[in-house]
Amino acid sequence: MPHLTQPAALEAMCQRINALTPADQPHWGTMSVGAMLCHLYDGCQIALSRLDPGPKIPSMLASALGRWLVIRSPMPWPKGGVKAPPAFLTTPAEEFDADRQRLLAIIQEHAQYQGPWGVSPQGDSKLTLGEEFPLRGACF
Repeated sequence: MPHLTQPAALEAMCQRINALTPADQPHWGTMSVGAMLCHLYDGCQIALSRLDPGPKIPSMLASALGRWLVIRSPMPWPKGGVKAPPAFLTTPAEEFDADRQRLLAIIQEHAQYQGPWGVSPQGDSKLTLGEEFPLRGACF
């Protein structure tokens, strides 16, 4: 699976994001494309320890099967059936091009980041998908 630390994968992801328009329709869920840009931005902020996702809730998503379903499953999410945790919906969609540029900038940071992943200001892990997710899962 492509990983953001691989230059070709990083370039492909940036090209996909640059190809988006406000008129694009969701394929997997119900978020607008602008809301999806902000959702991905919030996920990167959490992984980079800049945004606290709140209390860690035990979840099947932290298991190997859960991570596989989130990252690699070819099946689309049921529309409206799965809700993101509130912290992943923190940043409101505002101006499309500015939201896109903000996401592209943090993806570049994410690809270069070497520090601890998803650690709250109190020093505890807050990663919904498990401790090693960012290391294996920077694949969007």
